[in-house]
Amino acid sequence: MKKSQRAALFVIIAALFIVLLPNSAALAAEGDGIELAIDWARTPENASSVMNDLRGVRYLSWSSISQIKSNSISNVWDAQGPKHNFTGYLADSEQKQNAATWANFNSDGEYSIRRFTGTFALPDGYSSKDYFSLKSVNDYSSLNLGDIIAVNDNMYVFLYPKGTEVNNSNYMNYLAFWTGTDNQVSVTSFNGVLGTKAMQMPNLPASHPLKHVDGWHCPAAADNIGQTMAFADPNGNAREWIVDIFAEDYCEGGGMDRMALKIVPNDAYLIINYHLGQVGSTPYQVYVDKYAKVGDVAALSPGSLAGQLDWNRPNGYLAGVQAEQPYEIAAGMNAVNVVFAQEQYGSYTVQYIDRQSGAELFPAKLAANAVAGVYTECPEDIEGFVCPSAMEQIQISQGEDKLLVFLYDPIDSDGDYLGGGAGSPDTGDPTRIALYAIALLASSHIARKTLLKSAGRQKAKAPK
Repeated sequence: MKKSQRAALFVIIAALFIVLLPNSAALAAEGDGIELAIDWARTPENASSVMNDLRGVRYLSWSSISQIKSNSISNVWDAQGPKHNFTGYLADSEQKQNAATWANFNSDGEYSIRRFTGTFALPDGYSSKDYFSLKSVNDYSSLNLGDIIAVNDNMYVFLYPKGTEVNNSNYMNYLAFWTGTDNQVSVTSFNGVLGTKAMQMPNLPASHPLKHVDGWHCPAAADNIGQTMAFADPNGNAREWIVDIFAEDYCEGGGMDRMALKIVPNDAYLIINYHLGQVGSTPYQVYVDKYAKVGDVAALSPGSLAGQLDWNRPNGYLAGVQAEQPYEIAAGMNAVNVVFAQEQYGSYTVQYIDRQSGAELFPAKLAANAVAGVYTECPEDIEGFVCPSAMEQIQISQGEDKLLVFLYDPIDSDGDYLGGGAGSPDTGDPTRIALYAIALLASSHIARKTLLKSAGRQKAKAPK
């Protein structure tokens, strides 16, 4: 963006040069990466073409906003020409910008929404595994090293491979980010996705490069659309892409800069393949961690967030297990597998036994439909018996198993059994103790079995 007439002349010449090239192939050196131009079209700027809504994009479905057409390829970036769509901030006679402006055709407080659609093809040697930032084409070297997004009021950026069927069920998967003046005080949520904080440089002179948006902008974060690209194309095969920007205004009018892509190569990434039951040829789902570093050890953490062990674990399956451990990240592509084992059901018999005498305290009880797996549990403060200081795990298989639950008496501070002296059986009611244990098992779900084995005495409260 220009700060003097000389800079303005340079920008106009550069813009004319880009127009002479096929936009999707126009590359410019950008540090250790490249800058890729995007072919753009927009909604015709008239009252019958834009969508009007009292609430705005955040309260509308994809089927609603996708009705907005972006079928005009002429005068997309009107602030470059002699006549601007909106002159509330920058008059026609003042500086020219590589930007779009728009007017709000409704009363203040009602949103007018238009659509900008861009298309681009990735150059050879690049894929969705690399780093991608959508940023202004204009020169803002003094702001965030020039990587910013200038917009007034709001913009919502969706990105997907050409040919993708976007609908009400999946459209939030393709939301890369959103920002604008609705995030000026604190960030706001759009279906759980927080906006990018916007800031203003107020009372700017007409010569300032942000004058056409009244000073409103936000940083263009590194890889601000890259993770969305990796999610939409985990195998890195997609070459042609579509970016949809829905821009809205709720006051007199506003605008945004023309956008381009900054692409930086990625030297290492981790593909996480999730499988049901066992590792197979076709994963249940795939996640790409683009921020893995060479030499790091890939050890996935428990949790349900993307890239964690239980991400999108379906009902009827046990917690995810990473198959390859340890796994050290090398240069290029890396891959690990996570397996969700299917819950299996068997039956087992519970037998309650007095730890001291070995006597059976209650008739054996059959429990069916137990989930197979390994369980460890030690209930605390159970009146009538004491938890051991160490627990053994219980393995439930698909067949029939017999579990022995050892109940034993509380002890006093000297290690004597409170019920009747050292080594003697509890004088309390063993039936009551066993019934209490059964109630505990039922309340903690049939899948969690309790095996109480003594591994050293532990002081406990005396029975009431």
